[in-house]
Amino acid sequence: VQEWKLKCEAIEKREAERRESEAKKHKEEVAYLENYARQLKGQLETFVTPAKKGAGAAAAAGGQPVLQAA
Repeated sequence: VQEWKLKCEAIEKREAERRESEAKKHKEEVAYLENYARQLKGQLETFVTPAKKGAGAAAAAGGQPVLQAA
């Protein structure tokens, strides 16, 4: 019986360490992905923001490009 208790305690300890390791790995992965998402959002905004400035004039002309009179 004592032998089984020792084996059980060893398994519980090993599993607790594994869960802790998995939780740490998950936390690091979430932090990495959040940072990556922020970077992508920033890049997307830099591409979209200048387009909005020109799109306002085109939208006012019914979606057609605005031509300047010479």
